[in-house]
Amino acid sequence: MAGDAGPPDAELIRQVRAASNAALAARDLVGLGGCLAPDYLVITSTNVRTTGRVSTVERLALEFLAKPDMELVRDPSRIRVFEAWGTAHETGRWRRSWTTPEGVVTVSGIYSAKWQKYQDAGWLIEAELFVPTDCGGGSDCRRPLPEARSRRPPAPPIAGPPDPPEFSG
Repeated sequence: MAGDAGPPDAELIRQVRAASNAALAARDLVGLGGCLAPDYLVITSTNVRTTGRVSTVERLALEFLAKPDMELVRDPSRIRVFEAWGTAHETGRWRRSWTTPEGVVTVSGIYSAKWQKYQDAGWLIEAELFVPTDCGGGSDCRRPLPEARSRRPPAPPIAGPPDPPEFSG
């Protein structure tokens, strides 16, 4: 219909999220990649940081090989759109499960996603952060605390602009 604006942005984002969940369920990594921005950034529940659509898809391919029955589902609960900049924030719950010799492991928690609307691709997931809040099913749920990534001293403060030269005249 002429003049029809189509679904609101939040609904379009929900559709892309549903497509990403379906792609994960089908092990369709090309389809999943189509939901991610080129410079996609993720911090997983185990603190693995991956940057880039290609790197993320490659990492997931290796995970699927190691955990052939792995399931990962994100269930959005709230989406806030800032139309002026074509960005959105999504929050929700996630769940991941796989089988080990001890049985089925299920990890779940909350997530946050930043979305970006592109002129040539519509809404894509730009970044995701997964925070675990529950784990059950065996020794995979027992994890040692990480060590700090860097023991370097903090960087010195950034200097301000130089003072203007004295004028003599």
